[in-house]
Order: sequence, then C-alpha cells, then structure tokens
Amino acid sequence: SGYSVNRNGLIAYSIVLVVPHPTQTKIDLIMSYMLPHLHSGWQVDQAIQTEEDRVVVIRFGRDSDQTCMVQDEVLFGIAEKVKNFAVIYLVDIDEVPDFNGMYELYDACTTMFFYRNKHIMVDLGTGN
Repeated sequence: SGYSVNRNGLIAYSIVLVVPHPTQTKIDLIMSYMLPHLHSGWQVDQAIQTEEDRVVVIRFGRDSDQTCMVQDEVLFGIAEKVKNFAVIYLVDIDEVPDFNGMYELYDACTTMFFYRNKHIMVDLGTGN
C-alpha cells in the first residue's frame, strides 16, 4: 500500500486487498464492530469534510450482509497499515439512508474514497 503525487498535484493511492478463499465459511460479524461506524448523515459529512491529510474510506452496506462481512475483514486487516494516510469508516445504509440516492448505493456493499472533501476514484488494478 502507498501513494504518489503526480505533476498536477493529484494523489494516486495503491492498496492491495486480499480476499479470503471462497471456501472459507467462517467470517465473523465481529469484524464490523472493530472498525468505527458513522450513525448519522451529519457524522458522515463531518468525517468527509474535516479530514484534511488522509483519505477517508467509507464502506456503505449492511453489517449482516455476507459481501460486507468479507469487505469488513479486508478493511480491518489493512486499517493499521494505512492509518497514516487513510481512515476507514463503516455506514449502515438502513440506519443512514441519506446517501443511498446521492451516491447511487444500489449494490450490497459499496466502498467510496474521499480526499479533502472530494470523492476520488481509486484504481485497484493488478499492481503490475
């Protein structure tokens, strides 16, 4: 994991995500409780607007969803490694529906990245 700044001042982040083997059957719901949750639209806005130095990573979804459980495990696994340049939050889309339409959150699990109050696209390519 790391980042670089191009000549236009845009930051490119490289994060390697490791997904558990498909035959792994035990994924604990506890992973979602190990990462901070945002419980209101105001908290989500504040997290995005006030962080000036790090990328804000927000997983929108449901803690009980299998896809989100896998994603939460991955995010928890990298949280310590990326803490100097990224902060990770979880948002339950049923508890905080404010952004469902705005960000078109139609998938079971959506991870979004923000930097200096702007939504950014992150290339999670093969690393070649």
